[in-house]
Amino acid sequence: MKNFLIIFIAFFCSLSSFAQNNTKKTRAQIYFTKTLHTFDTIPLGKGDTCIFQYKNTGLAPLIVSEVKASCGCTSPIWSSKPLLPGRWGNIKIVYYGHQKGHFRKTIVVRSNAENAPNTILQIQGFIIDRDPSPKKGTKYK
Repeated sequence: MKNFLIIFIAFFCSLSSFAQNNTKKTRAQIYFTKTLHTFDTIPLGKGDTCIFQYKNTGLAPLIVSEVKASCGCTSPIWSSKPLLPGRWGNIKIVYYGHQKGHFRKTIVVRSNAENAPNTILQIQGFIIDRDPSPKKGTKYK
């Protein structure tokens, strides 16, 4: 009887772990084509944008619930509508620098993805004093 009980418990545990492994495969999965974007030089007082593309590689709808930047000079734009399996989505990042020099900003993407519920994206670049190629007739002080 003792051996039967041990075999029954082992069988039940293997079934529950099998069920857990199968449910993970049916959840949403997120895949980003890149997680770092390096801007060219940006003139002081001008903004620039970049796009981060992602794909739902899972078998359930993917929901990007929040995209939060590390500071107010970085504005993310995204859709919170569910993304069906196999489809692509975009997160547009608008950066507007107010200080000269090198910058590196972090964006946290929260989703229902099983493989990466919190994904970190980064942007970096260099803010220069002014536009190196002014238009004809433009005067700088």
